[in-house]
Amino acid sequence: MSGTTATDDRRQMFSKGTLGLLAGVMALSVVLVYFSNTAVTQQDAIDRGEPVAQRTITLHQVRAGEISVHDSETGNLIARFDGNKGGFVRGAMPALKRLRMVKRLPADAPYLLVRWQSGGVTLEDTAVGKRFYLHAFGKASAGVFANLLK
Repeated sequence: MSGTTATDDRRQMFSKGTLGLLAGVMALSVVLVYFSNTAVTQQDAIDRGEPVAQRTITLHQVRAGEISVHDSETGNLIARFDGNKGGFVRGAMPALKRLRMVKRLPADAPYLLVRWQSGGVTLEDTAVGKRFYLHAFGKASAGVFANLLK
């Protein structure tokens, strides 16, 4: 039996310098992704132009698969989606609810729906402070929300 111990048999896969470099690259990646997703650049504002229509809305899940949309200022019903109607709104509802639930924010806070000069449509969660560019989900999907501005 030799005089080696278990610690002598372990090999160091990376030097401390390499591990430090990898940790730095990972931290920089996280910071870049965070700021690229949250910062609104000046070019972004130029590309959108000015708002041409906007409305604050609230989304309510009436029952499984059925969503009602109300004007948050008047309380009037704007639309009701069930069955084969408003699939994108019905599909987005669980994700929007989850964002608020995770942050323990009120589920009934309004959303700001905006049509821009560029033709783009955004939905801003006023409670969470996030803006969603709806055309990223396709023209038809954005159109479902755009129709709520009429």
